[in-house]
Amino acid sequence: MNKLTKDQIQKIFLSSLLMAGLIYCYFVFLIGPLNASQERAKKEIADLDAKIAASSKRLGRMRSSEEQARLSSNVLDQVNAMIPAGEPIAWFPPRMRAFFDRQGIKETTTRLDRREKLSEELGDFALCYWTIELPAVEFTPFGIALAGLENEEPLLEITRVAITTTLENPEKQHISLGATTVLH
Repeated sequence: MNKLTKDQIQKIFLSSLLMAGLIYCYFVFLIGPLNASQERAKKEIADLDAKIAASSKRLGRMRSSEEQARLSSNVLDQVNAMIPAGEPIAWFPPRMRAFFDRQGIKETTTRLDRREKLSEELGDFALCYWTIELPAVEFTPFGIALAGLENEEPLLEITRVAITTTLENPEKQHISLGATTVLH
């Protein structure tokens, strides 16, 4: 083989240095920033994944709340459909009188004791406390009527039953009922 000249050796050496510098610059100035950028992108993706997961949970809660609101709206519509229009003092006592008349109990007196607003969240809904007096009724027809009343009036709750009798007429009792209703 031919011996390399001094000029060729210098060219090879300079070419090798240039190649080593080029490789160094490639790794330091091109690959290094790309790797750093890739690491930043991975961290940003991880942060975005966490935010997406949190947003998905929030979206799920929002959908659940919308479903609850829809169901609550349906229940509210059903409750409103059960409550007649107008002031309860105008329609509730005649309604109780008519109910007890159908049960064979003729003398009925109904009066409003007090009315309380339920809460701000429930708007205009109020709880009305009533006293229903049955001055002369037999116990068995009254029991049947009471069961029918609670089944026929879903918004009515009997809270108190007071039964008294007299020696003059022991087969007939005087009954006082405490009732509450939810009204609009």
